[in-house]
Amino acid sequence: KEIDNQNNRKEEEEEEEDKDEDLVSINREEAARVHGMTAYLNDALEVYGYEQENNAFFNTLKIRIPEEISLPDFQALAEDYELSYSLCNDEYILLSINEEDDSESLSDIIACLAEAADNFGTPVDEEDWSDICALDGSLLR
Repeated sequence: KEIDNQNNRKEEEEEEEDKDEDLVSINREEAARVHGMTAYLNDALEVYGYEQENNAFFNTLKIRIPEEISLPDFQALAEDYELSYSLCNDEYILLSINEEDDSESLSDIIACLAEAADNFGTPVDEEDWSDICALDGSLLR
């Protein structure tokens, strides 16, 4: 009986380890997708006259508001687009991409930033976001 109990415990432990490995795998895939969308947004910013200040980033960009864009006008437009951001020192915004974002929400973010810069945003096509990476290889595990 004791051997059977030990075998059962061992099987249960192995099942738990398998569940943990699946969870890690899913989280890595989701993390890669979120980072890919953030890297895409980072590349799009320059087109509309914005400067991104972080050399390395995962899902949050520190974006300098161009001098020709008034802060009150930007804030009003961001409210119209329901853009979620944080204001930093009245000259930067912090934008974060999360697991709930998709191509449509990324298009909305770009449209808001483009309109604030008196431009037109380009719609974002659905992509395999996990293929886009802006991290230095030494930061990857």
